[in-house]
This record gives sequence, C-alpha cells and structure tokens, in this order.
Amino acid sequence: MTTFLEQLSAYTRVVIDAGDMRAVASFQPPEVILSPALVTATLPMPQYQTLITNALAQYPNALDRALQAVMVGMVQEIMKLTPGRVAVDVDARLAQDQQAIITYGEQFMEGLGGAGVDVTRVGLRIPATWAGIRAGEVLQRSGIPCHASLVFGLHQALGCATAGFAVISTLVGRILDWYKRHSNEERDLGVQVVTNFYNHFRKFNYPTQIMGSGFRNVGQVLALAGCDFLLVSPGLWSDLHQSHGRLVRQLTPQSAQSANLHPIVVDQTTFATLHQADQMAREKLEEGLRGYSRSMDNLTSLLAKRLQQINSGSSLSQAAHMIFQTYDSDGDGYVTREEWLGSDAVFDAMDVDRDGKITPDEILIGLGVYL
Repeated sequence: MTTFLEQLSAYTRVVIDAGDMRAVASFQPPEVILSPALVTATLPMPQYQTLITNALAQYPNALDRALQAVMVGMVQEIMKLTPGRVAVDVDARLAQDQQAIITYGEQFMEGLGGAGVDVTRVGLRIPATWAGIRAGEVLQRSGIPCHASLVFGLHQALGCATAGFAVISTLVGRILDWYKRHSNEERDLGVQVVTNFYNHFRKFNYPTQIMGSGFRNVGQVLALAGCDFLLVSPGLWSDLHQSHGRLVRQLTPQSAQSANLHPIVVDQTTFATLHQADQMAREKLEEGLRGYSRSMDNLTSLLAKRLQQINSGSSLSQAAHMIFQTYDSDGDGYVTREEWLGSDAVFDAMDVDRDGKITPDEILIGLGVYL
C-alpha cells in the first residue's frame, strides 16, 4: 500500500518547512521561506561567517544595509542548495505603510539583480494588513510575485486574492491554539478556516493559491488533502512517509462549487469592519506582526553585537549565546515557543530534545557551532 505522503502528493504540493540551511541542503524543497528567524539561526554557523563578515565590513555604519546584504547572500546560498524558489520576508515593521513596503520590495529585488541573482526564482512575503495587500497589488503588477503571510481571516484572504497575490499562507496550528483557549469547539477550526478559504477561491475562480503551514499533527495535514500547498516540518514529513492507509481527498473543486457561499467584495471599509469583527484574525495578526518585528529588531541587534565580536576576535559560541539571551525575554534559562515568536520550523531545528524549550547548549549543538 502506498504511503500517505505518496497519496497526498498526487493532488497537493507537499513542501518541507526548512528550519535551517542544513535542512534546505538535505531536502531541497521547491519553496524556501527566508525569514528573519532563519537568518538568525544561520548567524553562528561557521560555514556562513565569510558572508556575514563581508556584509558587516561593507556596511559597518549602516546595519540595515548590512542586513539586506546578508539576506541577498542568503538567497544566493539557498539557490546553490536547491533548484526551488525563495520567498523573502519583507520587514514586518513596515506592515502598516504601503509605500514603505513597495520601496523596500523594489530595492531588495534591485539588490538581488545587482548581485547576479536570478530574480525570477524570488518572491516577496508581505504581511496581510490592508497596507500590505495594497502594496502587494502594486508589486505584482510590476512583475514581482507576492506571497501573503499572517492570513487568518476570510477578509484578508479575499483581499489578497482580489489584489492578485500568487500565494497566501495560513498558520493552521496557531488558529487551533487560539480557539482552544477561547472556545469549547471540538472541531479543528484551523482546518476549517483553510477549508473556507479554499472553497471561496475555487467557487469564485480566484487563481491565488493557498499554503497551509504551522501544523501541530499529521491529522491536520491529512484533513487539508487537496489544498494547493502544505508546508510541513521534517518530522511530519517523516511521519507521512512512514504511514500507510487509504487517504481521502478532503478539498476538491467540485465540493467548493457546491458550497453555499456568496461573493464578498473586500474594499478598505469592508476589510476594516470584518477585521474588527474577527477577534481571532485580529489578535493573531497583531501577535504575528509583533513577533516578526521583534525578530527584525533582534536580528539587527545581533548583527551589531556580531560586528563587535568580529572586531574583538570573539568566538562563534559567544554569538550563539547572544541569540539565546536575545530571545530569553524572562531570563528563566530557556526559550519557549511563545518567546521565540518566529518560524516554528527554525524553533524545531534548535529544539534538539523536542521538549518545547531551547537551552544555550541546544543552540550551540543544533546550529553546529561545536563542529
């Protein structure tokens, strides 16, 4: 009997969520998300010190430029490891400023082109605020593929689809977590939210594709069989590869066409009204923006400290400890998933013993600093 992974792959593009560069090299996923958390996880790795050192040497007094140079270099490194595409997170601190997002995106793509990167393999990930949606519409028209992140509500999903985004991404597990805290609902509402997105998109013929991510278990993955993309951790990928049984496709164009739905026109007023009414989407978007913004702040701070260490000749292990101290916000000696607030895949890559907490030694071991 074929595995769940083989059956699922017949109608869904299953992509491994690469939490670090070693996972990219090992699995060569067709889509890699370059997030601040992935860059942070790379900072102490010995094999990338030349890239980081060169960027800091080029822009010692302009850390934002140095960070952009690091991210350009990271895109180049990823492209050496996999023939797939790279989706680069736009600075989440700009999420409420349409023009700033457009300027950032255009400048970053120009920087890639100047470095000789094949920009046809690169897209931009933009938080699904109203400003982000409008900025994505402009960037899409200029030929830059845009992916929407932090999509939790139907108003966000339809706004992105109307604006022509190539892909929207939804954190299924985080939706489930929210509803577990706020209701007695027994259904997996993370799965239900994505199913609703899919039915609207297919019934009303939006070409935008949907990526489910941030899964808590195999059951959530199988419940979305038929979704355009499913981004799964290496652990869940292995579970799917080793599990056998009959898999039934859950999301189909036929079921979407028969769904009792009505078209919704999402303009700025409608978006604001629906966003205010959707407590889950509102809170999860705000939480996500705080986390992504904090990741960018931390990354800039880490680069500044790394520059000091390079100048003083400090060791890579000190760089790893720096990462730990930056994220251990309550000073209790370990970093939890809530404190991390970055990519689940990067957290999982550093959580060596899988206990839901990262210690300083796990950062050293997990990132290969002891090699």
